[in-house]
Amino acid sequence: MVRQVSWLCAILIVTQSGALLADNSLPNLEFNGFGTLGVVHSDEQNADFVNDPFASQGAGYSHDWSAEVDSRLGLQATLHLTPILSSVVQVVSEKHYDGSYAPEIEWANVQYDITPNLSIRVGRMVQSSFMASEHRKVNYATPWVRPPQEIYRLIPVANFDGVDMRYRYPVGKATNELQMNFGGGSVDYSTGSIDASDSWGVSHRTHWGDATLFASYGELKVSADELSQFFDVYRLFGLPGEQLASR
Repeated sequence: MVRQVSWLCAILIVTQSGALLADNSLPNLEFNGFGTLGVVHSDEQNADFVNDPFASQGAGYSHDWSAEVDSRLGLQATLHLTPILSSVVQVVSEKHYDGSYAPEIEWANVQYDITPNLSIRVGRMVQSSFMASEHRKVNYATPWVRPPQEIYRLIPVANFDGVDMRYRYPVGKATNELQMNFGGGSVDYSTGSIDASDSWGVSHRTHWGDATLFASYGELKVSADELSQFFDVYRLFGLPGEQLASR
């Protein structure tokens, strides 16, 4: 029997306001941060347990115990330019496929509030495909050690560069949020990259007392370097092969 144990020995949430004027006037700059120190043990001797399928090492085959599976550090800066215009940049450092912890930009967008209930964002954001997609890396904000990978890894490219629109409206005692987005993105791995183009999605969230209901629908075109090379072989068989490779 294979045993895998995860232990989050520390979760750090840091909130600090900087360059914030005494009279709370604009513009102002706000800093926030989050971090997780997680340790994982696995007695599997033939494979590693990893949080990211592109990770080079984890717990099990490489090391009985590993702090590389869940540990990460995130820093975020929010610039409030006017009451209706703001910008967010979030940088996350965690274990990558090449073994490095090089910081990567998770968020980088500008938000404009057209009305108090309607806003639009342009730049880099996170796909809102699932209920906890946007804060999936903030372990403090989720009920699990890590979001279920069977769901949250269905979409290989979590970030997208594009446009996002949100509309909030009340219905009785419930508050609702309708979100629509369009864009594309990519993620690198050891032997190539995965690209997502023409990505679009619609999601709806309802808060009613202590209950939250969430539904979403989306589509995207995914292209992986290794898979593209594999299906290129089919093109050698004429038109039927071309059609199969393209599909």
